Amino acid sequence: MDEHELAKEAFIHESHDLLQDMESGLMRIEAEPGDIENINAVFRAAHTIKGSAALLGLAPIIGFTHLVEAVLERVRSGALAVEADLIALLLACRDHIAILVEQAGLGVEVPNVDTSHLGDELLTCLVAYLEARGVVKAHGLAESGDGVTTGQNP
Repeated sequence: MDEHELAKEAFIHESHDLLQDMESGLMRIEAEPGDIENINAVFRAAHTIKGSAALLGLAPIIGFTHLVEAVLERVRSGALAVEADLIALLLACRDHIAILVEQAGLGVEVPNVDTSHLGDELLTCLVAYLEARGVVKAHGLAESGDGVTTGQNP
């Protein structure tokens, strides 16, 4: 096994742990929306997954997680209120990141049609939270030719 494969294997293992932390943290946020330490922990989990994916060039994970991170940053700063719909969306996003990580572990570079469709739906919901509060441009996000909003610099 070469260095890149070893790094990818470590990324997959670390991501599974971070995704579990993210899920637990999101459940706690719903119960205790004012727990800043917990909110910060959920943000760091997403940030670490995105950063590690960037080191490996895993574009689908980078782009998707970038928007999740942008929404979590708004929660962290207090600019976005914690509500049940937002927690449900973030939990669905956590599940989608898990699918993308699993596919990366299998060597899938481009998600399948079903995964891409789900990801697009979730991205639309994330962008709605950001656009409603006028932050899409502030985060360096732009709409691609296919109508999906992604990070220019993930």
